[in-house]
Amino acid sequence: MQQLRNTFGDKVSYSYLMLYLKDTLKEIILYNPNVIFQVWEILKDITVNDIEEEGRVYGGGLKKIEPKELSKVHCDKLAVLCLENEIEKKE
Repeated sequence: MQQLRNTFGDKVSYSYLMLYLKDTLKEIILYNPNVIFQVWEILKDITVNDIEEEGRVYGGGLKKIEPKELSKVHCDKLAVLCLENEIEKKE
């Protein structure tokens, strides 16, 4: 499972358009495929401000965020979802 929600099989030319799953989340989705819809809703709740706080601004107002910076964006709901589903898998 390489793509989070690419239901059309589209190809992208820029890596920032793609999100690759960490092993823990990948295992959870394989165990319960419906979790992917919860992940999608959680990601949609991340605000522009949340992302801009971790990124940078270049001359002329160009905003950019590198993958390492993106990994610092707070997404507590996703962490809780992973934890809940890890516990469920073990029960």
